[in-house]
Amino acid sequence: MNTLIFKMMNPTNDMWIYFDNKLLKPQKKYGHDIYNYKTNKDMVEIKIYKINEVSFKHYILFHIIFFLISVLGLFNKRYDKRCIEIKYAANIKLIESSTVVAKYIIDINNPDAIELETDLCYEVIENTKQINVEAKKRLKRLRLISILIYLILFAILIAAIIFNNK
Repeated sequence: MNTLIFKMMNPTNDMWIYFDNKLLKPQKKYGHDIYNYKTNKDMVEIKIYKINEVSFKHYILFHIIFFLISVLGLFNKRYDKRCIEIKYAANIKLIESSTVVAKYIIDINNPDAIELETDLCYEVIENTKQINVEAKKRLKRLRLISILIYLILFAILIAAIIFNNK
C-alpha cells in the first residue's frame, strides 16, 4: 500500500483538493493543509480547484440570505476581490511513502497556479490561473445590493422613529 503525504502551503478557504476524484478532509497545521492519502495504485491523480462563489448560478439569492443572517454582513465571509479561479491537475507516481509539497502562487502575473516540490515523477495535465471577469462584475453588483439594503433599513428605522414619536 502506498501512502501520499500531500502538504498544501497557505491554501485559501475555497480551495478544493481531490485525490483520485475523492475529496479528503485535511489536517490543519500552522496554516497549512496536510492530507494523508493511502492507495493500492502506483499513481494518484490530484485535482485542485478554486472557484469563486460569485460565479455560481443563484449567487444573488445566497448573498442576500447570508447578508441578513450574518447581521447585515458583519459576520459574513468576505469574497475574493481579485476573483481568481484555479484549475490544476497532475498525475504523481508513488512509492511506498511519498511526500509532496504544493505551493499556491499568489502572483497574478505568473500563469501557473500551483508549484509542486517533490522528488517523485509527476506529469502536470493542467495548471491555469485566470481572473473571472463576470465574477468581478457580479461582485460590484453585490456591493451595490448591500448598500441598497443598508439604505432601505436605515430609511425604515428613521420612519419608525418619526411615526413612533407622533
